Amino acid sequence: MLLTVRDVSRMLRVSEPTVYRWVQEKGLPVQQVNGHQRLNPVHLLEWLAENRIPITGEVFPPGNGAIPRLDHAIECGGVYWDVPGSTPSEVLEAIVDRVPMRPDVPRDDLLALLRSREGVGSTSLGSGFAVPHPRYPLVHATVPPTLAVCHLAAPIAWDPNNPADMVQTVFTLIAPTPRIHLRLLAKLMYALSDSAFRNVIARKASAEETITAATAIDEALRHPRPTSEAG
Repeated sequence: MLLTVRDVSRMLRVSEPTVYRWVQEKGLPVQQVNGHQRLNPVHLLEWLAENRIPITGEVFPPGNGAIPRLDHAIECGGVYWDVPGSTPSEVLEAIVDRVPMRPDVPRDDLLALLRSREGVGSTSLGSGFAVPHPRYPLVHATVPPTLAVCHLAAPIAWDPNNPADMVQTVFTLIAPTPRIHLRLLAKLMYALSDSAFRNVIARKASAEETITAATAIDEALRHPRPTSEAG
């Protein structure tokens, strides 16, 4: 599902000229469709996180079904410390070895998807975080929405074009359908724009505290507060 500039304006509560300015000045990725600019929602979410643009609850893709809970997804995926690896590829292999998966879900497929996404462009978000999710979900009806929080044994340079950007925590997202993938990715990006949640992750807090912080995000989205226009 591609979005129009008007869709993005409404979802982010900014003016349409602001969206066009982001395209021209900040590299917001767009596609030309029949002479009109359209935005891929996954690319949009990645760009919002990279550019620290506040995300509202309206950014979640429409459709039937509830938005996956962040706390439940982390409970499914787990929180890990001292994950080894000196390169993104090594870290991803170590993560795939740790994330709980059903026996009928091939880990090699997940690892290939994660590595393929990194080949498109770095998923480092700055501030010590990276989100190497598959650009497209591992479609498998038996997979629950899953988010693994992985604290590395030592910070590594995740982006080859920015070796000074050292990543300490990696999130791995697994979802059974494209819509759930988008919704969970949107919720994670929303959480990482929240200073309290980011602080819990930066401190490499316990699994219990991490899940509690995720619950606070879930509850905040149930009772959204008014936001001013982003720059």
